Amino acid sequence: MAKYVIKRILLAFVTLFIILSLTFILMKLLPFTKPLGTTSAQMAYYGKQVSLGYVLQVSEPIDNIGALLYKYTDSTNVTHYFYQRPIMEQYGNWVKNVITKWDWGVSYFHYGKCRCRSNHWLEASDYHRSQCYLRRPFRSSWGRRSVSGQP
Repeated sequence: MAKYVIKRILLAFVTLFIILSLTFILMKLLPFTKPLGTTSAQMAYYGKQVSLGYVLQVSEPIDNIGALLYKYTDSTNVTHYFYQRPIMEQYGNWVKNVITKWDWGVSYFHYGKCRCRSNHWLEASDYHRSQCYLRRPFRSSWGRRSVSGQP
């Protein structure tokens, strides 16, 4: 009986690994969406992508590394180039982040605006949104009926 349970648990982990891998690779095969907003918001987004290991930041243009995502010249006339890393390299960085830091990456569903305790809307560039979700978990209004008639 114990052998059967261990086999089923191992098969569940293998299935989970396959599903997560396919989901990651298929999401990364979608066209790259460039962030909207101010330059500081865009730099914050690309900085987060660099820290996750999905984007490479260099100070000189490179020909054979990948697609150029963003080019920015700061106030000191230093040009920053952001290139997309190959998908399998991104996948390796993602697996490393999940295992070592339990960091699953940026949520496509919650990226953008979130509602905080103070009921103000935060812009996508504001990294306070992650703290907002830590304090107040996402609550769905589906299936909930209001007694007072308000949603």
